[in-house]
Amino acid sequence: MNSILSSIMSFIMLIQALFGLGGIKDVGGFDKNDWMKDIDGTKYISEISIPGTHNSGALYEPAYGVAKCQKYTIGDQLDMGVRFLDVRASVSFGKLKISHGIVYQGQNFEKFVNACYDFLKENPSETVIFSLRNEDGEGEKNSKFTSLLKKEINSNENMWYTQNKLPKLDEVRGRLVLINRFDRECGLGLNAAHSWSNNSALFSIYNDGYFINVQDVYAPETIDIKKDAVISFINNNYLPAVVTPALCINFLSAVTSTGNIPETSAEMNEFFKEYSKTNPPFYGCMVFDYVTSDLCDIVINANK
Repeated sequence: MNSILSSIMSFIMLIQALFGLGGIKDVGGFDKNDWMKDIDGTKYISEISIPGTHNSGALYEPAYGVAKCQKYTIGDQLDMGVRFLDVRASVSFGKLKISHGIVYQGQNFEKFVNACYDFLKENPSETVIFSLRNEDGEGEKNSKFTSLLKKEINSNENMWYTQNKLPKLDEVRGRLVLINRFDRECGLGLNAAHSWSNNSALFSIYNDGYFINVQDVYAPETIDIKKDAVISFINNNYLPAVVTPALCINFLSAVTSTGNIPETSAEMNEFFKEYSKTNPPFYGCMVFDYVTSDLCDIVINANK
């Protein structure tokens, strides 16, 4: 059964590789392209409430509810205020390609990052946290993945921040801040590859001088478990300290055993809108499936 499924998905990937997504265009009309210009540049990026997207490039799926995580293109996401991207890629035909698991998303990695470069050149007050995961996992393809990424970064060095040190905003305006979820040994970016925990309500990754704290219960038994995890993480958000900064990443994305991605995200997003009326003083990075401009506004406005 698994071999049959794999063959079907491989065929779908081939068709998508040949023809791309097709028809998914920028909507436009969003006005949060430069909201970071009003943020104090001496703050660590961990001290800013930042809207983000889970599986930011996942705009395609072969069957309803199994792979698509976003409605809007990367250009629209950035214009509506998203500044944390959860990017998944894999190696195919000698190139990095945006994917969600084995489902190719119709664009090369180069095209995806070029959209980010264009945005940052037009909006130099902004930064984008770029969390990158290798969907191929461990093995031979991992070294090829890292090699291809290094080639891309070396060709656009001025657009990337790749130190393993949590930066202040002024250090990274106009650049992508790489979070490394792909290769613990390569020395690129904020290193989260060495201690990322699967399906966890809270885990902390320590690097020299800073933490990355994460809530990522992506397969809860019930939706209420996920809601509780999100609230608990906000309420105990390890409010960023100047002495030991902590980048807090709170995923609202999840799928229960009886649900699918659009159904779960609709409930989680409405839950967050209602919860936000309590006006917590700080969110950290809030990472959504099916992000909308009103969700971004809620997180951005927490900085005021």
